[in-house]
Amino acid sequence: MAVSKTRRTRILGAATAFIGVGAAGLVMAAPANAEVTSIKSNTPSGYGSSEGAYGTSCNYEIEAAVSTNVGSVTFEITKPDGATATSTKTPSGLKATYDFTPDQVGTYKIEATQGGVSQSKEFEVKQGINLDPGGDTGSLTIVSPLQAGCLVIG
Repeated sequence: MAVSKTRRTRILGAATAFIGVGAAGLVMAAPANAEVTSIKSNTPSGYGSSEGAYGTSCNYEIEAAVSTNVGSVTFEITKPDGATATSTKTPSGLKATYDFTPDQVGTYKIEATQGGVSQSKEFEVKQGINLDPGGDTGSLTIVSPLQAGCLVIG
């Protein structure tokens, strides 16, 4: 028994629609492998006896390496007193960065999350003196004898 032309057209149309919906679902789905793979400071810590410690009032760039640039990265910062703050960043070049300026002495925990997968790192913070004047100092040129922009005391 032969299948009519109308019936073949309906079957072909239904199959095409089914394949189209499946393909659209694959394109629109978020990547299952979105995750933070590591977290680190791109700015050096203190030197000498304060090596490994960071200074209050000093600026540090925290980098989270990620597996994909699709999906935002949320940084959660827990201060020594337990207070928390969050910042959401868009990754580029398989990394997202957060500008960290600690204002308390003690241990900070910074956690970066993408796609439900997190990495965290603790940063020991001591008293610091920011040697980077930042901004416009007019005609005054300040040159630090130290390579670091921060003097960590402790």
